[in-house]
Amino acid sequence: MKYLFQTVSLFLLLVWVVPVSHAASITPNTWLAIDSQVKQLTVEGMQRRYVLLTDSASMGEQAIDDANTQALISQVYLEHGITAAEHVLYYKKNKLAIEQVLAADDALREARAHTESQFNQLLEQFSHIEATSATGVN
Repeated sequence: MKYLFQTVSLFLLLVWVVPVSHAASITPNTWLAIDSQVKQLTVEGMQRRYVLLTDSASMGEQAIDDANTQALISQVYLEHGITAAEHVLYYKKNKLAIEQVLAADDALREARAHTESQFNQLLEQFSHIEATSATGVN
């Protein structure tokens, strides 16, 4: 199970950090839209992975689902002409402008908080799976 948790961790790292391929022109609003889509797809992928883990799916089934999730995420970046690394770099350079847009949009803030909450709950569930597999207790 430790391997499975490491796989999920690696998957999450790949979602947010990929080599820069080209520059793209985006705004704080498009950055937030991209970010929200990617995070939602990540949560959905984690939910499927959790079900696969609890159903004792094969590593092959899990890998296929992870690849499908990564393809969906890559498609979001591709549709906006940006890479994951460029997305991160844009945030670093435009954090204040992004935060201003967020501050002015309660619904967007709430939606992002909900996705973050789902993400954190799933991380706890994965930690529980890892802990129970290490001790042999369910």
